[in-house]
Amino acid sequence: MSEKTVSEEKMRQLGLNLFYGEFVFSDLWFTSRHFEQKSNRELADLIVCVGKEMIAFQVKERNTTVEGNFDKWVNEKVEKCKKQLKDTYQYLQLDDLKEFANEKGDTVPFGETEVFWGLAILDKQGLAEYPKLKFSKTLMGFIQCFSYEDFKKCCDQIGTPKDMTEYLGFRQDYFTLDEKEKDSEDDCIRNFLTEKYGVSTPDKRGMDAFKDFLSVFKDRRVSDFGEEEQYREIVKFLAYLNRVEIRAFVTCLNNTIYDAKRKCLSYNKCMGPLKNTDAGIIFIACEEGITEKIKMVVDLCRYKKRFECILAAVIYFETDIDFRIDWYYLERKWEYSETMEKLTNEPELAALWNGGKKVINV
Repeated sequence: MSEKTVSEEKMRQLGLNLFYGEFVFSDLWFTSRHFEQKSNRELADLIVCVGKEMIAFQVKERNTTVEGNFDKWVNEKVEKCKKQLKDTYQYLQLDDLKEFANEKGDTVPFGETEVFWGLAILDKQGLAEYPKLKFSKTLMGFIQCFSYEDFKKCCDQIGTPKDMTEYLGFRQDYFTLDEKEKDSEDDCIRNFLTEKYGVSTPDKRGMDAFKDFLSVFKDRRVSDFGEEEQYREIVKFLAYLNRVEIRAFVTCLNNTIYDAKRKCLSYNKCMGPLKNTDAGIIFIACEEGITEKIKMVVDLCRYKKRFECILAAVIYFETDIDFRIDWYYLERKWEYSETMEKLTNEPELAALWNGGKKVINV
């Protein structure tokens, strides 16, 4: 493994800030029986996996003391990035490609990839003019080019992994239009946010708190309640929320903490279906954490809402001031069931669906 350049380390930190360590990979050296013996190869400088989408980053930096034709340097580095990203895409097809360690230290597979984004990052202070897109026949699409400053701006303003993958699709379409070819990254970001959220500077309330909470999720999980084996699925589920869903999540979580503080059992806060999914989140205030009854209620909520998967945040106070959140993730194909229909209409449970709350031990 070679030592990272300053630019590669800066990109790694950007990746961690936006995409969370569970889905960021930077140590990407490997061997394969398809190559000469003891021949090490490297994938891209950085790989991020978001759902079934993969983003591969290739980073090039220019020493400020180097003289020479600046436009030539840009074109040469873009072409080199294009080749390296094409090689990365082809290496990913190898049948003996090993698992890699993510930035949380867990060795895991990349998972199924349906969309591959190749990004060339050019790190040169003051870089304003560069090709935004470069076609690749191998990838049957475009490599997207950014200056480091422009990509950092995207991370700061777009703010979530899901929105970033959507932005890459929007950006590709945007800069293929003749009338937009000379537009700046700021123009593209502003148009994306306005189209998606109706305003060019969407509300960021709750975003920082949510990121802080999710970035330390691994360290605070509790194996006694199944979070050890469900941990990656839970983090993946939460990391895929967009900013509107994050704001709703933070509001529901805080309200449920308030219910739990008052010893008030509540099951009626439910988010979903989340955008483009058959999934939802239920927030439960109780007195003693996850029980078989709570698991049953989570499944009934999944059934009633016709979700394919559901995440439960189960909140209770251990002392007068200390509370815990236990997590329960359930994935099950929705099918009609007479038994489930009867159970969801039971008077006690129907009151919960309709907003009822009770001071009660579960």
